[in-house]
This record gives sequence, structure tokens and C-alpha cells, in this order.
Amino acid sequence: MSNDNSKRDDFPEVKDDRPYLGAIIGATGRMWKFLWVRPKDIVRWLVYACGVLLLLDLVVLHLFGGEHHAHLHWENGIWFYAVYGFVSYALLVLIAKHLLRPAIMRDEDYYD
Repeated sequence: MSNDNSKRDDFPEVKDDRPYLGAIIGATGRMWKFLWVRPKDIVRWLVYACGVLLLLDLVVLHLFGGEHHAHLHWENGIWFYAVYGFVSYALLVLIAKHLLRPAIMRDEDYYD
């Protein structure tokens, strides 16, 4: 059986002349330790937070947001802006990949 403490003996201890740095790193590590202990809980809480924010957005926007006048009839759909943003981003990526990349790409031996 191998002893886990023997692995620690292989690495020399680092001496640092800034004693406050270890305290800062230790406190930060303890602060974010829960992310590594139970990551499924973090995902669950993020989903809850997104749901609450969506509900608040829908309720507050429609109760206190005033009148929204759509210019086109499909703008009234609840998913219009999500689809519009996704399609716009996808087109941006495709244009950059197929039009801009060949325009600025150099030959392999350009810097030789």
C-alpha cells in the first residue's frame, strides 16, 4: 500500500516572503470549496435562480413595464427575441468563419 503523504514529500515547500498571500489564497479556496464538493447543487441553484429571474421579468415587465408596441406581428411572441438573438449570433459566426477568415488568413510559409 502506498502512503498518500509520500507524494507530498516529493515536492519542496515553497518559501514566500509575502505571508499575506497564503491567507488570501486559503480564504478564497475555502470560499469556493462548495463548488467542488457538490456541483449538482450549484447547477440546481442556478436553474432556480434563472427561473425566479424569468418569472420576475415576466411579471414585473408586464405589470409595470408600460405598453410595448411591436412593429411587426411576430415580435409579440414570447420567444421572438431569444430566436432572433440565436440566429443573429449564428450568422455572425458563419460570416466570420466563411468570409472573414479566408480574407485575413495567410499562407503557412508567410512568416518564413
